[in-house]
Amino acid sequence: EKQGIVLPEFGRYATGILFLDRRTHEQTEAAFEKIAAECNLK
Repeated sequence: EKQGIVLPEFGRYATGILFLDRRTHEQTEAAFEKIAAECNLK
């Protein structure tokens, strides 16, 4: 609710946790965000 995101019905979404290397996390986050946007994910 705080993020303004409405989840679909149960079973139609997923969540995850990523553990990133401190040295490369900025590059990894940028790549992940780009791919997520291309796939219309939030």
